[in-house]
Amino acid sequence: MADRREMDLHRSPEDQRMVKLLVAHAEWQLKAKAQKGQPFAPSGPRETVLQDFTRKRMDGDKAAQSDEMESIFLPSAYEPCVRRLSELNKIMAKDLLFETHHRGSYVLLRSVCAPSRNPAVVSVVEDEEGSVLMLHLHHQDRTRDVLELLGEGHVVLVKEPFFKRIPDGTYGIRVDHLPDVVFLPEHDPRVPRVWQSAALPTSADEWKAKGNVLFHSKKYYPAIECYTKALDCQPTPAETHSLKLNRCLAFLKTEQLDAALADAEAAIRTSGPSEKALFRKSRALYDLRRYRDCCDALKDILRVSPNNEAANAQFTRAIARLKEQEHGKYALESLYAEAARLPLPCLDHATYIGPVAVRSSGSRGRGLFTTKPVAVGELLLCEKAFAYSSFEPTSRGSQSIASWINTESSIITNGAQAELFNLTLQKLHKNPSLIPDFNQLHRGKYKSIGSHTDDGTPVVDTYLVESIVALNVFEATLNSRDNYLDAMDRARRNHEPNHQPSPPTYGGLWPTASYINHSCTANAQRAFIGDMMILRATQPLPPNTELTIGYKTPTPCDYAEQQQKLQHWDFECDCAICEDLRTTPNPMLAERKHLQREILSRFQTPSLVEKFSVDSLLHQMARTYLQPAVKVPRLPFWDPLLGLAEIYILLKDPVRAIKAVLRALRSLGFVVDGGDPLARSLHIAKWGLIVEPLVDCWMVLVSCYAVVAPLLKPRALYYAQLTYKICIGEDGSFFDSYRRLLCQRPHLADLAIPLHRVVAEDVERVEVSL
Repeated sequence: MADRREMDLHRSPEDQRMVKLLVAHAEWQLKAKAQKGQPFAPSGPRETVLQDFTRKRMDGDKAAQSDEMESIFLPSAYEPCVRRLSELNKIMAKDLLFETHHRGSYVLLRSVCAPSRNPAVVSVVEDEEGSVLMLHLHHQDRTRDVLELLGEGHVVLVKEPFFKRIPDGTYGIRVDHLPDVVFLPEHDPRVPRVWQSAALPTSADEWKAKGNVLFHSKKYYPAIECYTKALDCQPTPAETHSLKLNRCLAFLKTEQLDAALADAEAAIRTSGPSEKALFRKSRALYDLRRYRDCCDALKDILRVSPNNEAANAQFTRAIARLKEQEHGKYALESLYAEAARLPLPCLDHATYIGPVAVRSSGSRGRGLFTTKPVAVGELLLCEKAFAYSSFEPTSRGSQSIASWINTESSIITNGAQAELFNLTLQKLHKNPSLIPDFNQLHRGKYKSIGSHTDDGTPVVDTYLVESIVALNVFEATLNSRDNYLDAMDRARRNHEPNHQPSPPTYGGLWPTASYINHSCTANAQRAFIGDMMILRATQPLPPNTELTIGYKTPTPCDYAEQQQKLQHWDFECDCAICEDLRTTPNPMLAERKHLQREILSRFQTPSLVEKFSVDSLLHQMARTYLQPAVKVPRLPFWDPLLGLAEIYILLKDPVRAIKAVLRALRSLGFVVDGGDPLARSLHIAKWGLIVEPLVDCWMVLVSCYAVVAPLLKPRALYYAQLTYKICIGEDGSFFDSYRRLLCQRPHLADLAIPLHRVVAEDVERVEVSL
C-alpha cells in the first residue's frame, strides 16, 4: 500500500508532532460537540472577520512555501445530499446550528474576498442578509485556478450545509462531498438580482461569442457556462449544433467525458454526422477507453473523407488500443521509452483482461479466478490505472501534499495516496458513468446509502471513495525493470549507504487487480511500467483457480509480525507459510530466529571459514520445520544458499556453486529434476515461490553450466528469461539487462568461458530451446 500508516506511531520527530496534533484535535472535538445544536451568532463585525482571514491566508501562503506538511482531519463520516434541489428549503446564516448537518435545506452564499487554498479552498462568504461566515470547500480540483473557482463575487449553493466550529477558532460551513456544492454562474436565475451585474449578454450569439473568448483564454469552465446559457436562448438549429460542439470541446478540455460524449451525440442527432461531431465523439470514446466504439465513429468519417489526416492518425491509435484491449498485443519493452518521456508516466495504452474473471471467494469476499488452463509466465492482465499519482519528498523528507487524518479509522493518508484520493474523487465527479463499477470495489466496513439521488443519478460519496482507495490502492515502482537492476546493483555493492535523495513514490488504483486476494505463497506476480500493471502466472494453473498475490513480503520467522502487516485489510493469512508459523511450537520458532541471526552475523564477517560454517547452521535450521520445503517454502534459506554459491564461484568451484543454487531453489518450494553437473537434463517439475533474485540464481547456473555442463546451459537460460518475464513483466529487455548485470559481477566472468560470450551465443539458441 502506498504511504499509509496506522496511528500506532513511532517516536520520530514527525510522529511526535502528529501525536500532539491528535491530542489537540481530540480536545477540540470535545469542546465542539458540547456546542452541538446551538444557534449561530456572529462573533465580530464584517471588517474584523475579513482582516483575520487575510492574516491567516498570508500565514498559510508562507507555510505552503515551506517544507511543513499540512494536516487535515476528516470529520465523522456523513452522507452526501441525494435529494433534488426542488425538495430542499432555503435557509439563511441565522438559521444555522453548530455541529449540525442541515438535512432538507440549502443556503446561497457569495464570496466577499479572494480565497485561499491550503489545501482546502477557503473564503469569507455572506448570505443575502449580509451575515458573514467562513466556507471551507475540501477536495476541489487542483487543476482549476482558485480565483476562477471561488473568486470575489462568485456565488455558490450549498446543499444540506454542515455548520461547525473550525480548529483555528473560527466557524463556518464545511463541504466534503463534491456534489454538495453548486457553483452558480452570474446569470443563473437562482442568483439574487442584487448580486448580478447590470449588463449581461441577451442573445445566443452574444453568449457564444463570450464563451469563445473565454475558451481561447483557456477558461474552460466559464466558457461551458456561457455555451450552456446560449443554448437556453432559443438558438437556431445551426446555432444549436455549433454550440453543442463548442461545449463538447470545452468538456473534453476539462475531462468531463460523459458530458462531451452526450453533446457530440446530440449534435449528430439534430444535424447529422458531421466530421467535426464524429471526431469529437471519437475523442470522448477514446478517453473513456471505449476503443471499439471509437473505431466505429472514425470509420464513419473515413468513409466520407478517406484522406482526413487527423481521423487517420486517430484511427491508427484506436486500432492499436483495440488490439491491446481485446488480444493483449503489446510491445511492452517500448513502454519504457514512452514512460521516460513523461513527468508522470500515464501511458497511452489500453487495459487487457485475459483469462480471468471476478467470482465469489467465499469468506474472502470476491476474487479473481482463471477461466481456462494457464501456463507459467502467461499474461493474465495488463491493466491501465484508473488513477495514478506520484509524490517526491522534499529535502527535509516531509510532504508538500496535505496529510488526511481519519480519526474514525485511525488511519493517516499521505504522499502519493493522498493525491490519488483527490484524483479519484475528481474523475468520478466529472464522469458519473464510472461510479457504479467503482463502487463495486471492496469498501471494508463503510456503509453508504447516499450513492444515488432519488432520480437514479449516481453521486460521489467522499467517504466511500476514501474507504475504497484505502483498501485497493497499490504502491508501485516507476518501472519494475529499473527497480530490479538497481536492487541487484545495491546487492553487488554489498548494500553501501545510499546518500541520494529519496526517490519519488508512486501509487495507483487498478480496479480489476484490486479483486486479487493475498497469499504469502502467491501464484501470480505483478510488475509495473508507469501506470500499467502487468500480471503473470508464477506456476501452471488449471481453470477456476483463484489468483493470489503478496500484499506484503512474508516475514520468515514471526507469525504475529506477518499478521500485523496485513491487519489493515482486516484478515488473517492462512497460507502454508503462515500456518507453519502458527502451528510450530514456540521453542522451535525461537531457535529458528536465533539461527537466522547467527547466519546473518557470520556472513557479515570477512572470514571464509565463518561463512562456510553457515551450511551446518542451515542443517540445524531445517530441523525447526515440520513440513518439507515443497509444502512450506523456507524463506530464511534463500539468501544464505545463494551467498554460498557466490563464494564457490569466487573460489572457481562451479560444481559446488550449482549444488548450492539447486538447494536454494528447493528451499523456495521448487521441485527440480536433474540439474546436477553429471545430469543430462534440467526440468522444473513444480514451480515454487517467485522472488526477484531468482533471475540472479538462474544466471549463476547459466555461468556454471557453461563450464561443467554445457548441455544444461540453454535450459537454464530459458528459465532465467521466463523468470525475468514473470518478475519484470516482459522479456524483450532480458538480454540487455543480462549484459548489464554481468558487467556488475566480474567474478562470474573469471570462469573458464567469459560470460559476455555466453550471452552472444545464447541469444538465438534460447529462441529454439526446449
